[in-house]
Amino acid sequence: MSAASSSPEFNDERPLILSNAEVEGDLVDVIILNGIVDTLVPSAGSLAPGELGDAHRIDVEGSALLPGLHDHHVHLLSWAASLHSLNLATSPVQPNQLAATISDADRSLGREEWLRVTGYHESMGLLDRKILDEMNLQHPTRVQHRSGAQWILNSLACDIVGLDHDHDGQLLGADDWLHQQLPPHPLDLEHVTHQLHQCGVTGVSDLTPTSSLDQFAPLLTFSQTTPSLDIRVASDPWLACDPGTLTPLVLGPVKVYIADHTLPELDQVVAAFSAARSQQRAIAVHSVTEISLALAVAAWNQVGALPGDRLEHGSLISDAAASELARLGVGVITQPNFIADRGEQYKNDLDESDLEILYRCASLEHLGVSVSFGTDAPFGTPDPWWAMAASTTRVTKNGSLLGAHERVRHHDALSKFLTPLEDPFGQIRRVQPGVRANLCLLDRPLRNIGDNLSKDLVAMTLFEGSLVYSA
Repeated sequence: MSAASSSPEFNDERPLILSNAEVEGDLVDVIILNGIVDTLVPSAGSLAPGELGDAHRIDVEGSALLPGLHDHHVHLLSWAASLHSLNLATSPVQPNQLAATISDADRSLGREEWLRVTGYHESMGLLDRKILDEMNLQHPTRVQHRSGAQWILNSLACDIVGLDHDHDGQLLGADDWLHQQLPPHPLDLEHVTHQLHQCGVTGVSDLTPTSSLDQFAPLLTFSQTTPSLDIRVASDPWLACDPGTLTPLVLGPVKVYIADHTLPELDQVVAAFSAARSQQRAIAVHSVTEISLALAVAAWNQVGALPGDRLEHGSLISDAAASELARLGVGVITQPNFIADRGEQYKNDLDESDLEILYRCASLEHLGVSVSFGTDAPFGTPDPWWAMAASTTRVTKNGSLLGAHERVRHHDALSKFLTPLEDPFGQIRRVQPGVRANLCLLDRPLRNIGDNLSKDLVAMTLFEGSLVYSA
């Protein structure tokens, strides 16, 4: 691809022309003015050299131009914190390696730092306060289970946060409390945004069940000072807030977290649903087991479902439950990347009957349930293209096939990251006049992608017409 301007930087007020771009199968010149797609002109009748003469012009040589991708389920602050953490999920850690891996990370820290570890799973070896203490770590240490629901602390950390001497250091569902006790942790949101832009992503839905306005502050400050990503945020059912106070963040659904380690009573779930309805907001329910899904369906049957209601993860959905979701009109935001990320562990942990209904996709759609995708970053690999590829192959890292009947076509996989943040089960967004120029340019036409669903396809990402990533 060639540029008439001498530099790929074009973040000024001049028009931008992407010539010979493939848009919905046609070759067009795309004119961008003031951050908006202004005009699409057939390339055969291309603009004369003198027209818009001061414009930046880039010949993209037939490469596909898409709307910027949307990741419909992430956790931005956890992701930012994870960049300064030891991630045990990056490469398999065996039980006989766990202590050495954590100890090595401990030795690399400065005097006043905490050791933050993520991606732990019990298959790597058991952990509690006593076992961590036996590693003779020199820093207060907290280890997060890969589910995100549990933290395990050593004695140095327990003393700082005020846990009793006889506490085992294992904390379930205590994120908010722990966050209030801890010193600030580096949050590199700029790096997170860069990783998203590398994947062609221009918008995300953050599904953290935020419980206080203060917890929005880092995202709010970042969005106001570095406007390069559309962010839709969630809250827990009991936080009532004025959406106008969050601008440019957009207030999305109420997140109802049905925790399997402490299952609530049905009336508690109904109360949470009712609180969402009192705010005229949609409901997004965290469900990773059949029993949590049964509670959610029962609550929806009492309160009623509305457009925008959704199930997050839907890790295990039986045919009967799928039929109920279809009847209610509740869609599923699922994570096919977990098949690739964790498939081998699922094979060890789950019965064959559960493997058949694990992170369903194609069969849910056949049963009338709308499906869209999110990565659950950082708990899942933070790469939509990896998730797309996993949805088309259903192959684990070791090459095992899980749920061949759930595979989707490449085009369908891509489409599940191209729907609006406010309507993840809606129509695919289009590159057309009048839309904001949040765009993802690939390095080839769509017909030449083949089986290569990879972020390496992304050549350029624009946010409101400004270049935010170039390969």
